[in-house]
Amino acid sequence: MCVLRFAFINTIPRPNFVKGLRGIAACLVVAEHLTESFHLEFIPACCNDAGYPRFAQLPFVRLLFTGGNSWVAVFFILSGLVNALKPLKLARAGHTDAALANLSVSAFRRSFRLMLPATVATVISFLACELGAYEQARLGSAWWINVRSPARSDSFRSALQELLLALKATWTLQTDNRYSQPQWALIYLLFGSMIVFCALLITVHMNSKWRITTLMVFMLWSMDWSKKGGDRKHLQLLPDY
Repeated sequence: MCVLRFAFINTIPRPNFVKGLRGIAACLVVAEHLTESFHLEFIPACCNDAGYPRFAQLPFVRLLFTGGNSWVAVFFILSGLVNALKPLKLARAGHTDAALANLSVSAFRRSFRLMLPATVATVISFLACELGAYEQARLGSAWWINVRSPARSDSFRSALQELLLALKATWTLQTDNRYSQPQWALIYLLFGSMIVFCALLITVHMNSKWRITTLMVFMLWSMDWSKKGGDRKHLQLLPDY
């Protein structure tokens, strides 16, 4: 959708706008995790024991405390926007060879820019877990922190097996990385980025009219890609309130 939007318009957003929105989205994702850790009573839309909602449960306001999934979606949109900007700009200017070169380099770099930091983060979290850094968190009452703090493995062999499974789980649908559960979003970022690159590759030689028409068809056809791809149904693991 973001590729389609910028195929329509001539103005290109400034990088500062994108960075600022990313920062806001990141802060609000953290806010949801804090809410799930320390204020589970804020998560239902209504109401408290007195029969009326708290301030954090009011319409729109609650997005600041419990809208983490929505703000993760903002990251997806911004990712597609950033990936599409330069190739579309080059294609509009008639520099199709440069646009194709940019797409090939971007597709290659994108995988490493997602996978390498995720691998390093998983290994660091694994070492912290095996050294006992999560044991206190596992005993606490903060729900999100508690359920996202893995237990130490029984042996060195099982620890290595768990590490390999965790590294694989980040890039597999229907599984979570036990050492870094928030990495569940990375496979969607990578998948979405490759879709954007493929869509631009197909349409880079088209004029604006046919590019927009083709992207609209792609958008309508991709509405149920989660189902087509065999994606998991995210089950809410929150306890009763």
